[in-house]
Amino acid sequence: MTSDKIVLAPLGTYGDLRPFLAVGVQLKNRGFTPVIAAAHRYEPRVKEAGLAFQGVGPHPHEYAQRLDLTQQELVRRLANEPRFLIDRLLNPFMQHWYEDMICVSSDAAAVVTHPLAQGARLAAEKLQLAHIGVALSPFSFMSEYDGPVFPSSADFSRRVRRCGRLGGKLLVMLARHAQRRSRQTIDAMRERLELPRAQPHPTFGSVNPRDLFLGLYSPVLGPVRPDYPPRSAIVGFPDISGSDRPEKVPVQLQQFLDAGSPPIVFTLGTAGVYDSEAFVVECDRVAARLRIRAVIIVADPRVPQFSGTVSDNSIVCGYAPYDEVFARAAGIVHHSGIGTIALALRSGRPQLGTWAIGDQPNNAVRLAQLGVGPELALKRYLAGHAEKTVISLLQTELYRERARELALRVNAEEDGAAVAARLIEAELQLRLRNRK
Repeated sequence: MTSDKIVLAPLGTYGDLRPFLAVGVQLKNRGFTPVIAAAHRYEPRVKEAGLAFQGVGPHPHEYAQRLDLTQQELVRRLANEPRFLIDRLLNPFMQHWYEDMICVSSDAAAVVTHPLAQGARLAAEKLQLAHIGVALSPFSFMSEYDGPVFPSSADFSRRVRRCGRLGGKLLVMLARHAQRRSRQTIDAMRERLELPRAQPHPTFGSVNPRDLFLGLYSPVLGPVRPDYPPRSAIVGFPDISGSDRPEKVPVQLQQFLDAGSPPIVFTLGTAGVYDSEAFVVECDRVAARLRIRAVIIVADPRVPQFSGTVSDNSIVCGYAPYDEVFARAAGIVHHSGIGTIALALRSGRPQLGTWAIGDQPNNAVRLAQLGVGPELALKRYLAGHAEKTVISLLQTELYRERARELALRVNAEEDGAAVAARLIEAELQLRLRNRK
């Protein structure tokens, strides 16, 4: 093998980064030199995991200059405008990402990419490197066999997907139509780079049938479907607990957990916590009316803003290790981010999946189908439907039974990062043999 360097290119929130860190650690354990090529703000997190880091893509001030938005305003735009992520955050900077990835990957053996990291994927192809695509949730594969649920038309998506494969085919067709502008951007860039036209895909951008695609999530959320890329595998959830740094429950939170009955844990994850005022108010109101204890997780800088505003039975805290906190919970209310879902399923606790953007509604619907709890749009949660749904979460014995059953299965059978690292190593060995 000419190089043992493997570049991993995550894109998105901290929740998107952590699975890549877990795979990077496993690759390092197998003797490779993994390099995380990610947004500059993640450098401390990557180095805490013991991995090499290379900043790629625009610096935060470049985004700020282009968009002139605060973090909270950005989250709201992402939630309310379906095209905002692609048209304003990704496509305008694709060339920038590509050029950075060419520099990082020129001496690498392989590039492992997030579905939206189009610049990284194009760099791997231009350099003729092994490319491994990663899907963090079933939504990325966009299959007509279990039609996707879109945040901008969730009720319509649900009704259509009940029609089986025919409905799924219609939803995928609509997704392809919605991505036509992005497709044009990718095609134009491929032409400039003198790369051949490729089979289009609504999430991955394009698919090379020779590439390996790994679903870094549990097969309980969905198996490989016939219309997935031909070399696809679902490898299971990675164990992301402690993948980046030693994690401890904050002292005040530990004291709260020890002082009474198991609470319900409320969180909007690593992006939604920046837009959490109404969420905190509603969660505290529900906890007070139901006379239950509550842990409400928000962004670290915003803890002082909320700490003095909640009832005695609630505590507002910042970053906390979900695996430890969830294990002490009576139930979990979250934003249906796939990383949070992974830890909630491992905890064996029932969960209510709220949702607002991206793959969240698709994930929430799959959780409801698994029987571990209900799902509810965040807008409806904040509009007076939270209390009734939380009561259902806590009082339905079937949710608790199903959550315990799936936790046993996921914890016993799944180590997605280790399986992914083994498959990546096998892919490189195969390419080496084919060159001889």
